[in-house]
Amino acid sequence: PFWAMRLFLPTAVLADPGRTTCLNPVVENYVFNLEEAGDSASELNGWQTVQVTDMQRHTARWIYQHDYIGNVCWPGQQNSTAALMKLQCEYNRSSVWQVFEREDDPYSAPVPGSCSAKQATTRGLAYADTLGRLFAAQYAQPTAPRPVSGLAGCPRGSVLLASDSVQKNQRTTQSVYEGLCGRSPDVQEFPPPTVLVPAAPAPNTPFWLNAGICTSTGVLPRLLAEAAAAFPSSPRWQQLTQAAERMAKVSGHPVPEGNRSAELLDNVMDCALVHTCSGLEDTPAVLLDAWGHPGGELFDTSNELETFSRVWPLEYFKSKGASAFQQFASLYYGYYFQVVLQRMRAMVAHHVSGGESPPAMIIQVMSDGNISPQLAMLGLDQAAARRPPYLSTLLFELLSKEGVFAVRTLYNGVVQRPCANQTGQLCPWGQFEALLAQFVPQRKECPEFWNAWSGTRLRQGRRQEQPALESVFL
Repeated sequence: PFWAMRLFLPTAVLADPGRTTCLNPVVENYVFNLEEAGDSASELNGWQTVQVTDMQRHTARWIYQHDYIGNVCWPGQQNSTAALMKLQCEYNRSSVWQVFEREDDPYSAPVPGSCSAKQATTRGLAYADTLGRLFAAQYAQPTAPRPVSGLAGCPRGSVLLASDSVQKNQRTTQSVYEGLCGRSPDVQEFPPPTVLVPAAPAPNTPFWLNAGICTSTGVLPRLLAEAAAAFPSSPRWQQLTQAAERMAKVSGHPVPEGNRSAELLDNVMDCALVHTCSGLEDTPAVLLDAWGHPGGELFDTSNELETFSRVWPLEYFKSKGASAFQQFASLYYGYYFQVVLQRMRAMVAHHVSGGESPPAMIIQVMSDGNISPQLAMLGLDQAAARRPPYLSTLLFELLSKEGVFAVRTLYNGVVQRPCANQTGQLCPWGQFEALLAQFVPQRKECPEFWNAWSGTRLRQGRRQEQPALESVFL
């Protein structure tokens, strides 16, 4: 089994509390809640967790195809012909939802190599299984510290799955579910169309996990163009181009033009992360920290600057005032918060009035580009400053106590405080609801979302008899 791979991983890969570049520290340290000063367990006394929404990044993978650098990371790079990568990449790549055939590795051309571009590695699948086991230990086992009612054993309808359609995400979703539930997902309960994110909005699919779908009115493309035109005037622009010049020299590539600086940083950092986190030992020393992990001054600076370039539009419109920020954020990803809120509202209604229970655990496996915008929208600037590592988790826990509801937000095991004047771990439900609701676009602003968000199933694989309520669960 993939979880057994942990027994054979180098110690440096498994346990270093200070290393978070490769992997969510929750998984790395096998500790679910990385408490900080001021977080008190007694604050949660009497509160019951009734629903958990998980938005997470996929697990460790092989490198993306990077045409800008010609699929050459640096002179003398290793590739997937290495014996270590053969061990990690030559397995049945298919998921329970889709067949995936082997593809040639562009980094080992003309030799085929062992890894397909951006496929999950066996090491990564072991990590994903571990995350699922941590979820089970936290939420689904009899001895769990925060047991979620109805989740033990993962009965039909208690878990909802959604995944980007590519291999690394599908296999991550499958492995996390296996760790949580002790079995593979059943396609009768989780039919592919209800799990896999389509390229374009479509009913009965989790299309709303894609960012930037509100394009038909022309407002979002115009705003994105405005932000892009303003970026060269940002104080970070010069820092970005300077870092790219240094990175080009380290990796043996031409110095990029200013508008390609972030792309070069992204490409070379991806190489360094994948090679080092997979156990290959050819990454330039200047891109490593004292322990041989991705880090050091140039890498850390590049990480912050390249991440800033990704969230720049949000930062730009935030600088123009609350109204401009709200407009852009709502069109870029605010519609996702509508789905989160409706699921939570359905669970609140269930506990108040009874009736059929909504899913208790929602697992959504996407990418860093889906997590960073949320962190920025919620004002969690410190968390948003660096690229989320593999298997990063942004969790919204809905809790109940004597008819009162609240939400606890955790990012990679650390409690976050997104609500105004929040000092403790919990944000009152009404305040959290208002925080997210401000970013939900109106129908006329994003018809793509509202026209397609009309699900026909209460739970995956099960028909709903009341169409007016169906959309809250998909």
